[in-house]
Amino acid sequence: MKKGSVVIPTANRPTFLRKAVISAATQRLAPHEILVVDDGTGEQEAIADLTGPIRVIDNRGQGPVAARNRGVGAATSRRIVDYRQRLGGFLRTEQLLEVY
Repeated sequence: MKKGSVVIPTANRPTFLRKAVISAATQRLAPHEILVVDDGTGEQEAIADLTGPIRVIDNRGQGPVAARNRGVGAATSRRIVDYRQRLGGFLRTEQLLEVY
């Protein structure tokens, strides 16, 4: 099975971001890369100590649609795996609170 890219758009959710990156990195089939698209909120500190193929892309408050598009556009693998889609769609913070 080929490895894919994981795109994690985020804004103002450092705790969920850390959990999402760790979850993506520890899957049975490790991703080719993890792209965190930060919507200009400076959440890099939440994942600064994590190692692996993690790239942070600055989206400068352009919104969730632009963040998703920017992440997919920056991916270098053939298969794009949007982490939120694997959870059942593009989630709102309220939905994540039910899971975590």
